[in-house]
Amino acid sequence: MLPAEGVKREKGNISDQKDLKLDIDKLRGEIMNIYLINILTEKIVATLPKEQREIYNYVIKMEDQMAEESVTKEEFMVRLKSESPHERAARHFNMTFYDLLQTVDQIDREIANQLDTKIKSVSWKDYTELARMQMRVPFDQKIFLLTFPR
Repeated sequence: MLPAEGVKREKGNISDQKDLKLDIDKLRGEIMNIYLINILTEKIVATLPKEQREIYNYVIKMEDQMAEESVTKEEFMVRLKSESPHERAARHFNMTFYDLLQTVDQIDREIANQLDTKIKSVSWKDYTELARMQMRVPFDQKIFLLTFPR
C-alpha cells in the first residue's frame, strides 16, 4: 500500500502505525458524530409543527435525491439552479418561492439551535474496561455508553 500523498513513511516505524491507528480512531469518531447528529436532527424534525415538518422533509428529500444522483458538488449546484426543486416545492405547498425559502431558512435555524443545545447535553462514558471484564471485548475495540436528551 502506498502512503498518502505528502506523508513520509519510514520502513518499520512504529510511530507511523500509531499515527494510522489515531487517524482511524478519529475517523470512527467523526462517523459516530455524523450518526449522532442525524439521530438528533430526526428527533428535532419530529417535534416540528406538521406543516413545517412536511415542508422540511419534502425539500430535504428532493435535495438528497439530487445529491445522490450528482457525481460532483458542481453538478449538484448546476442541477439545483436548472431543475429548481425549491420552486417545485413552493408550488406543491401553494407558497411563493420567497416564502418557501424563508420558511426553510427559519426551520433550519430552529433545528440548528435545538441541535446545538442537545449536542451540549450528550454524554459519552467509556465502559471499555467494564465490558472487557464482563463480555470479553477484544483489546482493539472500545465500548461507550451514549446518553442524550429526548
